[in-house]
Amino acid sequence: MKLKALFGVIALTACATLPVTAMSAPTTPINFAKGSSCGSFDGNIVGRKFTLDLDANQNFTIDVDASKPVYPIVRDAKGRKLDNLNDFGFSYKTKTKGKHSVVFEVEDESYPFAELKFCAD
Repeated sequence: MKLKALFGVIALTACATLPVTAMSAPTTPINFAKGSSCGSFDGNIVGRKFTLDLDANQNFTIDVDASKPVYPIVRDAKGRKLDNLNDFGFSYKTKTKGKHSVVFEVEDESYPFAELKFCAD
């Protein structure tokens, strides 16, 4: 009986020490209003994954207003990372059609909030 209780404590401790990154990030779809080529988000971006349905060969930009530096990581529908084409902002050229994703590296997680504007043309 004591062995069973000890095993339960060990199993519970092992589960409690799993890294938070093993859990999936909340996904936030970004939709463009009819007739618009932009969508936006205002809130906590830490640990959040944004998704957008984009066409091939689109110019895709992200405008960020945040109190601390943040850096987007953009992936296409096949999971390939897109290169930022702009030294002074965030601009990408899509290569494939499908659901693209964006996550943000945040320099200081104690400042997790940002206003984001996603545009594609």
